[in-house]
Amino acid sequence: MVAIGSVSSLVFLDVLHTPFDHTVPPLVLSLKIAAALGFILSAALLILRRSIRPSYSVNAGNLFRQAVSFVTASTIVLLVCSVVLPLSYTSANAPANTLTLILGVALSIAAVLIALRQMYWLDNLVLLRRSKYTNRLRGFIAIGMLGLMMFELYRVISGATTDVLTSILLTLICILFVAITIKRPWLNSFSKKEKLKGTLASFTACIFAIVLLGTGFGEGDSLLQSMNLLLPGTQYILLCSLLFSLVYFVRVGFSLFIALPTAGVVDRKIREVRSLSALSRKITQINDSQELLDTAVKMVRDVCGASSVWIELFDEEGKATVTARKNISDSQLHFLNADGVLSKLLRVQRHGLYVENMGEQPELRSLYPKVMKFARSMVAVPLTLEERSVGTLFAIHREEFAFEAEDVALLLAFADTVSIAIENARLFQSSLEKERFKSELMVARDMQQKLLPKTLPEIMHLDIAAYSSPAFEVGGDYYDFVTLADNRLCIIIGDVSGKGISAAFYMAEVKGIVLAQASECRSPGELLRKVNRSIRGHIDKQSYITMTALAIDPTNGMVSLARAGHTPLMHKHGKGVSLLTPKGFGIGLVNAAMFDPVLEECDLRLAEGDRILLFTDGVNEAQDEEFNELGYAPLETILKNNTSQRAELLLGDVIRQIAEHSGGVAQHDDVTIVTLLCTGQLAQQTVTPARNVEFAGA
Repeated sequence: MVAIGSVSSLVFLDVLHTPFDHTVPPLVLSLKIAAALGFILSAALLILRRSIRPSYSVNAGNLFRQAVSFVTASTIVLLVCSVVLPLSYTSANAPANTLTLILGVALSIAAVLIALRQMYWLDNLVLLRRSKYTNRLRGFIAIGMLGLMMFELYRVISGATTDVLTSILLTLICILFVAITIKRPWLNSFSKKEKLKGTLASFTACIFAIVLLGTGFGEGDSLLQSMNLLLPGTQYILLCSLLFSLVYFVRVGFSLFIALPTAGVVDRKIREVRSLSALSRKITQINDSQELLDTAVKMVRDVCGASSVWIELFDEEGKATVTARKNISDSQLHFLNADGVLSKLLRVQRHGLYVENMGEQPELRSLYPKVMKFARSMVAVPLTLEERSVGTLFAIHREEFAFEAEDVALLLAFADTVSIAIENARLFQSSLEKERFKSELMVARDMQQKLLPKTLPEIMHLDIAAYSSPAFEVGGDYYDFVTLADNRLCIIIGDVSGKGISAAFYMAEVKGIVLAQASECRSPGELLRKVNRSIRGHIDKQSYITMTALAIDPTNGMVSLARAGHTPLMHKHGKGVSLLTPKGFGIGLVNAAMFDPVLEECDLRLAEGDRILLFTDGVNEAQDEEFNELGYAPLETILKNNTSQRAELLLGDVIRQIAEHSGGVAQHDDVTIVTLLCTGQLAQQTVTPARNVEFAGA
């Protein structure tokens, strides 16, 4: 608001044709000076109050580019305006017409604003690397600029000559500009490309500043007359801004220009340091050895400028295998390893191989005709760990003498870091696998305990026992007792292919499906068909489930049996033992169109003294030391000879038979057994879960 009011007053006074002159009435001149100074101070406050003081987070390159771009562009704008605008002044420096008055005031205001903004950007660049004298020098410059304006006002009001004082003060300000721009260490961090661009941009800014100084500040120039019309002395704001930018960008331009010849070496060192630092960070961030190796070959190629890079690691037998590579094919590697010439040379020179020209290396001349199109120079350094060679890092180039001795030192540093990283990744993966395995075992163990029934159904004249033992801590066997829609008890026994945590998860899925479908099914065959429809498509192609479902009618002893690829059911009736094998595919192997027609269901009637044995293939396939399987015959013998009235005793006989046959050999497959004894005539009764499972999980 102050600025708007000041400008309005200024324009009003200028319209009255009261140019700054010592003949103007003192009151009018005072009002005019107050209005102009109020505008300048208000504009300066509005611009500088948002001045961003650079901190550790400021990017010097970005700030420099923004500053030089603004200074150059704004200088060009002022230069064009001072030349193009139709400004006409009388011999007394008064506007010749109203258009000149309006355009002159507008140009003067723009020049002051631009000058203040240029000073703002240059001040920020100075503060990028301040010293204890920086703020003091800034204060002296501000006092000097104010002194220039006061000298000019005094000259206009009094008519006295101040040229000598003005020249001395301008000289001192220029010296202060030189002193305040001494520290510019951030220029060293520029890349060669950035230094070249910075040199061109700095000299461009200097050229336009010089042109504007020559065309806008000469005697009778329109820009000088316009700023005198606004307020005598304001031209020194723009003059100081142009001198500041000229001094600063001349120093920056020459510094960058002088540094250009060595910029490539500096860039290389910076890349090397950054790459080693980045690789060190990757060691702490990447725990996958393959990802780490891929990152390493990419970094080596970028830093050394190699055409191709690859890493070979040795296995336990000492055979080298390419584990990571960049820009090299299998055929090219084959040519390099032809006849084992390179491997032999590496065995002799264990501390690294530096070949400036493969055509001049006697040992490699036989390879040169085949590899000269893609490999003419080479560096190879060993990857060692505790004085043990674990591999080799290779870098090749299609030109001769492409590598330097510094490249060998750099690759050796990379090799040491990569070796440590490989070992760290291996140890981490080993530890992670152990922890994961331990976690899987705990999850699977808990899951199995929750999956298996905690109680056994109790039916008059029927005795049931069950047992399940995984080969390892986890297993894929499953048994359960459910009630069908017609209130019949259904005994389920199943075996998920495979072992480990995946089998345990499928086991959990099967249990959920069986429990969800059983109450809607009226036969074991219908239950197996629905389970297959639910599982099919939700299990991987390498997995499947075998299952037997046995439904018992407690009112009359009728038993319905359906089998989906599971082991046979053994039934002792009288003195004979039958092996029941109704047809059926394993669950999850085929779709419903194939599964449903093939699945068979058979019936039998239980009489007093009958025994039924359900088991998984871990029983009949139990092996001894010579890998002989138990088979079905011993199980038939147990059923024939067992006369006990308790299912647990029959179950115990089967378990002992397995142990005797194995002879101490570790169990290689899950074992699950369900035994059922008919101890009397079945009659009308209700099935209720009551008795705890004594053998489950034993």
